Amino acid sequence: MIVSRIPIFFAGLSNNASKHLDSIGLHARRYVQIVANQVYTVYDTLAPIRAFNKAILLAFVYAHWN
Repeated sequence: MIVSRIPIFFAGLSNNASKHLDSIGLHARRYVQIVANQVYTVYDTLAPIRAFNKAILLAFVYAHWN
């Protein structure tokens, strides 16, 4: 009687484990998305500074080559 229930018990465990893994995967994906959004926001915020630096660099190169 007990022996016949063991596979059912293990099937229940593995099912539970797969649910946990799915949940962990979902959280990991969400975390990566949040971090990516933050990085993109910072990159976007620095765009004017990058443009300014490029302008200075081009002016410097132009001044030295002419």
